[in-house]
Amino acid sequence: MKGRTSQTVAGLGWGSLALAVGAIALTGIAHFGPAQTGSGLPPPTYDYDDSAPGIQGPTSPFLVGAEQRVYRSLLLRVPVLVPLAELQAMLPAGFTAVAAPAGVNAGVIQLNFFFQQINHRMANDGVVRGSGVAFHIPLLTNTHFTPPREEGAVLGYEASSQEMVDYLNEMDGPGCARLAKVGVLIREEGENLNLKFTVTDDVLGLNVACEATLPALGTRRVLFDPDIPLRVFPSNRSFFLAVQADDRTVPRAMANLQLEVPSGRIPVPNGAGGSRGLTVSSIGPNVSFRQNYEHFSKRE
Repeated sequence: MKGRTSQTVAGLGWGSLALAVGAIALTGIAHFGPAQTGSGLPPPTYDYDDSAPGIQGPTSPFLVGAEQRVYRSLLLRVPVLVPLAELQAMLPAGFTAVAAPAGVNAGVIQLNFFFQQINHRMANDGVVRGSGVAFHIPLLTNTHFTPPREEGAVLGYEASSQEMVDYLNEMDGPGCARLAKVGVLIREEGENLNLKFTVTDDVLGLNVACEATLPALGTRRVLFDPDIPLRVFPSNRSFFLAVQADDRTVPRAMANLQLEVPSGRIPVPNGAGGSRGLTVSSIGPNVSFRQNYEHFSKRE
């Protein structure tokens, strides 16, 4: 798969898509529209506490007084293997990158492509919207705790709206988010959905494109109440999370995944130190699609 990462976007016939700014939804035939549509906030997608009447929020005591709710109508998670030394160079002292699979000199970073994300500040009911990609480390070790603690981390966001960039930089720490040109194409093909994302940041030198097919398979509900803590670099702010979603995880071949990184290297918006780029060594064996994704968060 390493060769596939160096293909050009034009080779997939995405020339017009790469020029689109915002999100494009397609139902039957192509329709073009802005990245942010609709108004208000969708209701909670699930009841976190099945034993209580009505719609209940997370039950974890870590989420009492949650500050934020995030809703994503669609999330495509693509695991990319990168040299472990490069990933470690992104982390500040006291944080250790985890080799995956175990014993291999490579680490994993997920490219989390999100469509029509809604960030809801609980205190004032403020809402912002946008699409884009998050650079997510699914697992690292924080040795500042005794015993060491497992955490997830975000190295940065690229988002389609300035209001979301401003919101994330305020909530998660200055410099964690950047404004990008984001193109999203969703095509209904029988019972399947074909998804195409392009994310371009000319200043940073980022140019990533991804295509995958969501197979017509049953979903499973995933619920983490709470999930492992999440840390955002370079601000080093940490959050407790409760997460729920409809999940489909399928082999890469079944999703017909194509990831395009013309330079073979992903510049990360805000590495905490050392190298500011990650070399794509290969793509992980599975791809995850999450629909009706929702999480609540609270700073530690």
